[in-house]
Amino acid sequence: MQKNLIEVRHIQKVYNERLVLNNIDFTIAAGDFVALVGMSGGGKSTLLRLLAGLEAPTSGEILQNDVAVTGLNTKCRVMFQEDRLLPWFNVLKNVTLGDKQPEQIAKATELLDLVELADFSAAYPQSLSGGQKQRVALARALMADPELLLLDEPLGALDALTRQKMQKLILKIWQKRQVTIVLVTHDVTEAVRMATKVLVIKDQKIAWQTAIDLTYPRKNLVEVDQAAQQITQVILDEHQEKEA
Repeated sequence: MQKNLIEVRHIQKVYNERLVLNNIDFTIAAGDFVALVGMSGGGKSTLLRLLAGLEAPTSGEILQNDVAVTGLNTKCRVMFQEDRLLPWFNVLKNVTLGDKQPEQIAKATELLDLVELADFSAAYPQSLSGGQKQRVALARALMADPELLLLDEPLGALDALTRQKMQKLILKIWQKRQVTIVLVTHDVTEAVRMATKVLVIKDQKIAWQTAIDLTYPRKNLVEVDQAAQQITQVILDEHQEKEA
C-alpha cells in the first residue's frame, strides 16, 4: 500500500465572510496524479494555494509526510496558467533563476532536455511559443526536486494540439521522476486522460472522488469518454452526491 503524502483534514476557508471551502477531507498517496475538477469559482485554485502554503485555512489542517503545513510549503512547487518567466533572463537563467553554480547549470540543462527544449537555452521568452514557455516554467518548477507538484490550469491557454503534447510531456515526467502531482483543470476529459484519481469540488465540498483505473497511455477514447461523462454528470447534477 502506498504511503499517504498529503492528508487534508476538515479544511474550511472563508473569504470576507464568504464560505469557499467547507469540511474538505481527502488523502493523496505518494506518487499519485490527482485532478481537481468542478465549476468556475468552486474553490479548486484556493485549495491548491492552501496545499502550497500560500494561504492558511480558516480551520482544519493539511499534513505532508505527517507534518503540518504552516507557512510556505518548501517541499512543493506551483506551475500557474501564466508562465511567469522573467523577460530579461534567457531560458537557462529562467530555469536556474540566475544561479551560476556549475551544478545548478548542469541540472537545468538536464531538465531542459527532459522538457524537449535543449536547443533553446540561450533563447529569450519573447521568442518562444506559449507551449515552449510553459515547458520552461515546468523545468523551473522541477529544479527544487519537489515532493509535490501543483499545476493550476497550466494548459488552459494553449491550443488543442499543443495542449495534447503538454499532457503527454507531463505524464512522461510524472512517470519518470515519480513526483506526486495535483492538477486543477476545467477539462474533465483532460483529467481522465492524465489522473490516477479525480476529485469533484462542488458546493464548497468534495462531492465525489473516484480512481481512474485505465492503463496508460489512455488511447481508448470510448473508455475515456465514458469516465468523463460520468464525472461531468456529477458536476452538473445538483442533487447527485456520491463518494467512491
